[in-house]
Amino acid sequence: MIHPLDMLETGLPVAAARGLHRATGLWGRAFGVLRPFVELDRMAEGLPGFEALVFHEGLHVQERHALVGIVLLAIPVVGWILWPFWRREQEIRADAFAFAACRVVASRDPIRGQKVAEREFSAFCLMHPHPRDWFWRWCYGRNPSHRYERAKKRAGSIRWRER
Repeated sequence: MIHPLDMLETGLPVAAARGLHRATGLWGRAFGVLRPFVELDRMAEGLPGFEALVFHEGLHVQERHALVGIVLLAIPVVGWILWPFWRREQEIRADAFAFAACRVVASRDPIRGQKVAEREFSAFCLMHPHPRDWFWRWCYGRNPSHRYERAKKRAGSIRWRER
């Protein structure tokens, strides 16, 4: 898995989208299939959870989750059966990466770092309304606190590639 500091240093393809939240209800999203990029509402910058949002969407872009999803859906029957499980896994993975990445960035301040990272990810979980239908709650977690705990647990098992 990419190291979060590598993501920060090499940069992500990012596009500022005025009014994204007003139009879609999202502060940011991974967009595109062949050349994906992170689309962010300019009003989100500075909001609590913004850093975790960028890391979360950045992993979707880095690992080309949209392309993999389309390839899975193109495989008759087996792909359609596997797609929901893959979709859930990619959200858990992106959440765990965002949680762990916030820890890495915050570790520069050893006294307050852990608390800052946990608050940042917690704020991210609350940035968007939590889904109401069963499939998306299964993907993202039963509620924001379940999403947080699930990401925290998975983040503990992340092994960064060497820098």
